[in-house]
Amino acid sequence: MKRFCLRGVIALGLCGVAVQAAAECRASAYSGAEVLYEVCKDWLAYPGTRITGQARLEHPQQALPPEEPGSYELQLALVSSRDGSVQASYSLPAAILSDTSTFRGLGIDTARYRLNEQVRAFGIRSFFEGTSRANPDGETWLTLYVRDGKTLRPILEKLVVESSSGEWDTRCNGHFSDSKSTVAVAKTRSQGYADLIVTTVATDSEALEQGDDCTTASSHTRTATTTLRYDGQRYSVPPGLKAWR
Repeated sequence: MKRFCLRGVIALGLCGVAVQAAAECRASAYSGAEVLYEVCKDWLAYPGTRITGQARLEHPQQALPPEEPGSYELQLALVSSRDGSVQASYSLPAAILSDTSTFRGLGIDTARYRLNEQVRAFGIRSFFEGTSRANPDGETWLTLYVRDGKTLRPILEKLVVESSSGEWDTRCNGHFSDSKSTVAVAKTRSQGYADLIVTTVATDSEALEQGDDCTTASSHTRTATTTLRYDGQRYSVPPGLKAWR
């Protein structure tokens, strides 16, 4: 029987505020009394550079992790892992909305997003999880950033790379849908940046209670491939792959 959980929540480490050099990263979701998710990761493609990220709850009503709607300000930076100096940064108020699905944290993706000979992107993953037991759901978004002088610029926004949903009787019987997308860099280019190939594998399944057993009564998997092209500013994401909020 399938159980729904959010994959990889706060899977990466924690460093202090983005401008700190912090010699080590510690896994933690909150800092002090603030609702604050922090992550950091050394960017091995650029030795001596560390990626840091913060998502801070705006206008918190309480000091505990929220289960109610709220918005988060996102702050990112590339910093020197030696002295903490900021190489490039990005900040966006109300970048993340926690509403019907609760925001659960950030992850840093340093896969080989090499867009041309000079430009390599990194990813920020945002994790969400529903609160309904009878109607479980979860999503993971991917946004890619490139360095543009002293700033970081988003070029691919809110691509849904993982999604789970379902409706069941909380014992066994129910219908479930899961999808997972991978992003590969193509050899072709548009406006100077490599095209991105998104391969999505989606599975629909049904679980039935038979005696003391909970079994998969049916399952159907389908695969789709989508090419995303750079228009000079960003990669356009079609509605079926982009987060709605």
